[in-house]
Parts: sequence; structure tokens; C-alpha cells
Amino acid sequence: MERGTINDIEMKQAIHVVGRKLLKSLPPKQIKQQMPNEVGCHFQIGDREFGSVYLSPEQRNSFFICLDHTKRELGSTWDADTIEKLTSRMVVRFVDPDNVNSDLDFDQKLRASLDEWTSKLLEPPNNWNVYFGVCNLSQKGLPISVGPVTFFPLNETGTDEVRAKFEEVLNISPDSPAVKESSRQHLNKLLSHPDAHGLAKVCCVTNMSKAAQTEALQKLRRTLAILNFYADLIHVQPTVVYLPGDAAKSSQFGLAFKTVDNGRTIAANLGGSIAGIWSAMGLYEQYLAQARTYGFDRACELLTKTSLNAVENRVSTALYWAGQAAAEKALKSKYHKNLDAEREQSFLFYAICLESLFCKRREEDGATKILSNRCSILLHPDNFQSRKQLQKQIEKLYERRSDIVHQGGLRVTEEELSEIRLLASESILEMLTNQEFISLRTEVDFDQWFHAKVHVG
Repeated sequence: MERGTINDIEMKQAIHVVGRKLLKSLPPKQIKQQMPNEVGCHFQIGDREFGSVYLSPEQRNSFFICLDHTKRELGSTWDADTIEKLTSRMVVRFVDPDNVNSDLDFDQKLRASLDEWTSKLLEPPNNWNVYFGVCNLSQKGLPISVGPVTFFPLNETGTDEVRAKFEEVLNISPDSPAVKESSRQHLNKLLSHPDAHGLAKVCCVTNMSKAAQTEALQKLRRTLAILNFYADLIHVQPTVVYLPGDAAKSSQFGLAFKTVDNGRTIAANLGGSIAGIWSAMGLYEQYLAQARTYGFDRACELLTKTSLNAVENRVSTALYWAGQAAAEKALKSKYHKNLDAEREQSFLFYAICLESLFCKRREEDGATKILSNRCSILLHPDNFQSRKQLQKQIEKLYERRSDIVHQGGLRVTEEELSEIRLLASESILEMLTNQEFISLRTEVDFDQWFHAKVHVG
């Protein structure tokens, strides 16, 4: 965003108002007189230059209201920790417990602390390129861009870009040659991660590196979710691409002992296996050509848009949950086949996916009926009888969902998981490829489309 635009002026006014309201709720003398042994459950905030103060429960609420409002306004360019740090400094500078600015009166302290806070938060953001290691990604077909993410092979050639940028920084760094060499070795260690097979690059515009990493990671996870959704549709063997720490291929053992009625052990069995991901995900042309027939390009387009309309937001959110479900299913598929309870998580993710597509926020009452009606209309727009059969199937699946949520520990069958996966996948693909749906913009358009189809067929 360019500073000085109308939007920027409005943003400055918005955070200025909430910041001023916070400071007005903090009479300096009252807070200044509070001592740690008198405040009980009071909340302490501090700043290196101006000291620390204690906030009462009411003042603490004002502080967090200010934080939440500022994060909503600036959350894409500032990380939450830095916003909290800057807001704490504003409060402590205003209160001035150590009399750093004793020559200033109440209004002068308020104006100085508020202006510093506002001007800092509205500094122009910077461009950042953020890199992450990703696991289980075939190097064949790389480099390639998928939505906002570019994937590179994690080898010497693939990391040339990273190393070149790092050397640019070292060339202007005042560090000693020894420190620079230590930094190079640290980079080499990061780029030789034992679990990572690829490198993902995400471009962001933020004020801080931490905010850049946070935003980039969100974009990357949404992109991985879409890749995993399509991998689940296309790959014969279960596969998933993920981040280090999300999952791992490792050895696994099982001990089984057979006992008789008196508790005596009469037999033992020791089994070993490799648990984890076996089939690497490929992004080469053969794979992508098939994915494109299922609306892959449209899904990538949603990833790159800076603002989604109401219908696009439904599809984007559903894609994320379906991708999570597909990843969960793939991760679990290589573990013991008899652990049916492990299917619950994937089943629930697919259920959330369908709710994201067809239900409105806070539409708990009658949500199952709304979902079953709309899903059946979408998938069988011209066949009333097929709709009725599908509605019964969905209602049965959602009885299962309710049982899982309220009771837990229930075994989801492979058939149930397959049914809800198919419903979620077909619904998403229809919304990605149906030109009527692509043209919809608002919630009113969305509702009217289904209303117009109710009596068709």
C-alpha cells in the first residue's frame, strides 16, 4: 500500500482513535502510585527506556482492545509481537513512571507517545522473499510456480538464489570475516536439512521479518493444502507434501503378547515397519495437465488474489480444509491398517470443508438440512430423485459427524470416509469449473442460485 493514500489516511485515523482512547483510560498518577505488592492480579507492561507500569483489569481490557483493533488494521504488515511491543511503549511513555519526560504536561505526553506509535506503525512496508524447506516433493519438474509460491529443488543449483542473496547481505555487513564464515556454515546447515526435499519461495510486503515469515507461512500452507487436495484426486499411491515437523518417515515397532486366563504370557510377536510417506509428490507436466482438467488453474488464481469475493472465499476455505483432510488421510494410510479411529480427523476435516462451502457463519440451526439440500442441488441440478437419495446420504454422514464431536472415540469406516471425501471433492470441483458459479460474487448471488434450482428436475 502506498503511504499517503486515502486508505492510509483512514487507517491512520482508525488506529489514532483507538490509541488515544486507550491512553485516556490510563490516568498517569493513578498507575504511577501502584506498587507491585498492591496490584494483585494487575497486568505489567514495560519498555527499556521509560520503565514499567501496572494496569488494572479494566485498563488491561482497554490495552487488549487496542491491540486487537490495531492487528486487524495492520496484521498483514506487522506481526502481533511487534504491535504489542510498540503499544506497550506508547502506554509506558505516556505514563512516564520514571519521570523521563517530567517537563511535559499531560496533553504533551499523550500527543508525543501517540504520534510516535502512529508514525512507527505507518512506516512504508518492505519487500521480503521468504524461503522454507518442504518435504516429500519430487525434484522432477522443479522449479515451478504454484499460486504465490515458487518451488525449487533443494540442491546446489536450486539454492543458488538463496546463496546469492545471502552473499549480498554479507558484503555490506560490518561483521568480521570469522563471523561471516560462521553465518555461511549456518546457512549450509539449513539448506542441507535431512528431511526437506524442496525449497519454497514466497514473496511478501511487510514491515518486519517476523511478519513476513508469518504471512509467507500462511500462504505456503494454503498452497500445500491445494496441492494435497489434487494429489489425493490424481495419485494412485497416497502422497502429501508437508513442512518439516508436520510428519516424518521413521521406523516403528509393535509388541504383541498373548496371555492365558491366569495372566501367564504364552506367546510374543515383535513386528517392525517404516511409517510415514512413501510416494513423493511430483509437479511435472503430466501431473499438472491432469490437475488442470479439475480446475487447478482456478484454484491457483484464488491463491494469488489479494481480495476474494464472498463466493471465492467459500471455495478457498473449503479447498484448505479438503487439503488438510487429504494430507491427514495420506499420513495415516502408511500406519497400521487396523487403526480405524485415525480416520476421524480426516472425516471431520471433510465435514468442515462441506460446511465452509454451503453454510453461513453461525448457521447452526438446520445446518445439516441446508447443507444436504445445497450439495444435492449442486451435484444433481436436473434430477430431483437423485437429490433425495443424496440428501439422505449426507444426513446419515452428518449424524456420524455429530456422534464423533459429542462422543469421540468412534470408528469411522473406510466407506464413510470415502463417501464424504467424494462429496467434498465433487462439490469443490464443480464450483471451480462451473462457469455459472465462477460468475457469482456475493452471498445474495449464492443464495439465489440455489433458490432458482430448487424446483428444477
